[in-house]
Amino acid sequence: MAALKQKLRAGGLAALDVVVVDHAHAIFSQRRWVGVLILAALATSPRCLALSLCALLGCELLVRTLRLSNPYVPYGYNAILCGVAIGHEFVLSPASCAFASMLGASSVLVTAALAALASCVGFLPVLSMPFVLVSWFASGLSPSLPLMAAVPQLDVWSAALPPLLALSLQSFGAFVLLPDVRAGLLVLCALALHSRIATLLAAGAVVLVLALLRVAHAPLADSTLQLIACSSGLTAVAIGGVWLIPSGGSSLLALGSALLSAFFALGLAIPLARLGLPLGFVPFALAVVCVLSALRQRTAGRRLRLATLAAETPEQSLLNDVPQQPMAASAVRLHLPFSGAWCCTQGVDGPYTHRGVLRHAYDFEMYSGADGALCASGSRAEDYYCFGKSVIAAADGTVVATENTVPNNAIGEDNSQTPWGNYVVLQHAAAVYSLVAHLAPGTLAVYPGQFVWRGQVLGQCGSSGRAPRPHLHFQLQATPALGSATQPSCFQDVVVRREAAPRFESIHTPEQGDALETLQPDYALAAHFQFPLGLMLTYDVAGRLERIVSEIDGWGRSVLRSLDRRAELIITRSDRCFNCTELRGAQDSVLKLLRLSLSHVPFERYPDLTFRSALPARWFGGWLRRLWWDLKAPFVGAQRIELQSHVVIEQRGIAIVGYSIERRSGSESAVETRVVFDTAPGPAVIEVRAFGRVQRAELVVQAPERRTLPNEVSTRTASPFAIGAGGWS
Repeated sequence: MAALKQKLRAGGLAALDVVVVDHAHAIFSQRRWVGVLILAALATSPRCLALSLCALLGCELLVRTLRLSNPYVPYGYNAILCGVAIGHEFVLSPASCAFASMLGASSVLVTAALAALASCVGFLPVLSMPFVLVSWFASGLSPSLPLMAAVPQLDVWSAALPPLLALSLQSFGAFVLLPDVRAGLLVLCALALHSRIATLLAAGAVVLVLALLRVAHAPLADSTLQLIACSSGLTAVAIGGVWLIPSGGSSLLALGSALLSAFFALGLAIPLARLGLPLGFVPFALAVVCVLSALRQRTAGRRLRLATLAAETPEQSLLNDVPQQPMAASAVRLHLPFSGAWCCTQGVDGPYTHRGVLRHAYDFEMYSGADGALCASGSRAEDYYCFGKSVIAAADGTVVATENTVPNNAIGEDNSQTPWGNYVVLQHAAAVYSLVAHLAPGTLAVYPGQFVWRGQVLGQCGSSGRAPRPHLHFQLQATPALGSATQPSCFQDVVVRREAAPRFESIHTPEQGDALETLQPDYALAAHFQFPLGLMLTYDVAGRLERIVSEIDGWGRSVLRSLDRRAELIITRSDRCFNCTELRGAQDSVLKLLRLSLSHVPFERYPDLTFRSALPARWFGGWLRRLWWDLKAPFVGAQRIELQSHVVIEQRGIAIVGYSIERRSGSESAVETRVVFDTAPGPAVIEVRAFGRVQRAELVVQAPERRTLPNEVSTRTASPFAIGAGGWS
């Protein structure tokens, strides 16, 4: 009996959770307290609340029957809108409840169909279009049903407020189809609880549209004004707070999209009225789909960036956003086309030949690590360190053109008849080609039509063509023809030596004088960053125990999840780097310390290598600083603190030590981090000092995991990081 009661209680709590979260979706939120406030807004009209629950019941029954489990398809949200729309028109009765349940179930089928169609045209969102279509169907069907019309509910609070304020609050109430001042206040509170950025966008759009319509003296009824402003506010939140990374540019685009929604509403209101169809949220859905479709047609863009991760709030989307990197003309990940330490002797807009259509090309030569020289005596081609060295493919691709017979030049001479000399052209993707030129004759190891892998040898560096001395020419272009206009390009996972200490950069655009080297992974260091599936770590955080477990989410990503603080951290680990990409949930979890300390760690064998990461300034300071950050973010974007880190070998193991470039007073860094790894899986100690505040987590319990070692590691040279890593040396 006790087990049955417990099971019923758990089922009831689960059902309540579904109801609350589905109502939170009305303003693009997943927070439960936001859903509670939306329910309170609907409760200002008990009839609408009851019928929305009936529609949601019909929706959930069909969803469970069909086993539809995609959390990113708004089944419940559209069903709730259907129920509220029925509550506006008809009194509460068994017939209206049954009708609402039927419409809720119908909205599931329409939503699933539209989601399937949207996936074929770029995965565009369905938004509230299922509700619009079902409401049109209901408007034609309802006269044939035994339903009693309801008396419209008067908004007595609006008379006590200034007209523009009352109309604005009623527009917020229209977010849930209740143009009432009380409902609007509750929806506005729900928005503020969900996101300050979303609140600013919605309020700005609503006030802007209403003010412009008032100035234009548009002959529109208040109900039409409310619906137009409501669609504009929802459009601004969707564009500026959901699908785009918040910034000044995205905020301007969000307000422009709100005006576009108002334009659509004014243009569609009369035609739809003649057809006897309600306008509903058609302008909102149409404006969002048009703007997103246009944004996805761009080949490059630095100011307006689409959100690539599904975040709970605009603030979280901004916090987890990767800092802006150098832009390339394509999404192909390029690596340096050589091995070892080389120098960029001519970069973009170089002083010699990289001008006009060739401005985005690079010239490389090998240098001596001892004295930095490019050659010995320099009288012969063989004196140059790069001569005869292997040239490799910068990315996977297919060979489309080659030349292998042009002789090398004597030092100081060039061949203007065949300026490219010996070359290889690779196609990496549609309209993405790379060219390596001035290769030595008879050294090409590939042929046209052959597929090559990244790192595969193409030939050897020479001095053929327009090359008065041996060097390697590299460029990216949109066609396979020689002499094609070059495209911007950058390289992944590069060790840069502009000064004495090497610095790792995940994306780098070479400049003249840069000493460059491809990252050489250290497998002993990489062994410390293994988080096997099912591994559980328990940390002591200021006397509080917190359990962390390693899992795989529905997208196949590695996730560290806190069992005690409702937080999770998305991590990625390749053969070259470890990254913490996205932190969700509670901000007082040990996972936040991990995100701050191990944001980006390359597995490089140089102990003196430095690497940098950018941390959101919102994570530091009190609530007042976070509030100020949220208010500025829609206009200036994210403010970040740059952290410079390096690996330190300690008696206990290894430590990743970081310090911010920003200083507090004197030589003290504003932020300092330290993560210690010993023989146990996972970090043993995590410590963050930020603006005088110290947070520390220490590993107290770990699951007994044994690391499996790849066979090829035993053949590598000894590593300074092989501390407590068994055979990883």
